[in-house]
Parts: sequence; C-alpha cells; structure tokens
Amino acid sequence: MRRQWVSVVAGGLLLIPSVLAQSPISAITDPLRVLTNDVAQFDFVTRLVVLLVSLALTIVAVRAWKRNKSDTLQWIAFAFLLFSLKYFIKIVDLFVSPGYFFSDAADNVFELLALGVFAYVIFFRNPSKG
Repeated sequence: MRRQWVSVVAGGLLLIPSVLAQSPISAITDPLRVLTNDVAQFDFVTRLVVLLVSLALTIVAVRAWKRNKSDTLQWIAFAFLLFSLKYFIKIVDLFVSPGYFFSDAADNVFELLALGVFAYVIFFRNPSKG
C-alpha cells in the first residue's frame, strides 16, 4: 500500500513540470483553436445560414406585427433586421475584400445594437403599450 502511494506521489511530481510549462489558459484555448480551424472551412455556409434564419425571423416578426400592430413586435423585427443586415454585409465582405472590410469592431456594433433592442423590449417596454 505504501509503495502505491510513493509511486502516485512520484508520478505526480514528475507531471508538475509539464503542467507548469503550459499555462492554464492554453489548456482551454488549444482545443478551441483546433475547433476554429476545423469550422473555418464552413464560414461562408454558416454566414449564409445565419442570414437566412435571421431574415426568416424578421419576416415572421413583421407579419406578426402587421397582424396586431404591437410596438414590441416592431422592435423585435428591427433587432432581427439588424442581424440580417450584419450578415448580409459579412457575406458581401467575403467577395469584396476577402473578409477584411467589415471589421470585428463594426460587427460588434451591430450586435450591440440588436442586443440593446432586445434588452429594451424585455426590460423597459411597458407591456400595456403593446
């Protein structure tokens, strides 16, 4: 029994230098890099699918808004329209300047606006106003 503990402790001590050589963050980010590299080949398809889904959600929200004229649905349709515009620009960007025209900062602005609209609808809209 004592021998087993000695071997476990010795094995653990042998692993310490290799664990310390890698930062804890790289243990998390390395698998993500592999995943990122693997899905990069589907970038155009993913952007197209997100564009189509966001357009479909925009159309559904607009049709629902036309049916009952709710201001809340109008705001939701606007948020989905922002996502649609963002992904339309991202797809055009792939062909105009291989993905470098529409920067991450501009991408973040579109997302921030859309999420701001959703937050406004969820937290600040008065439900009695529609």
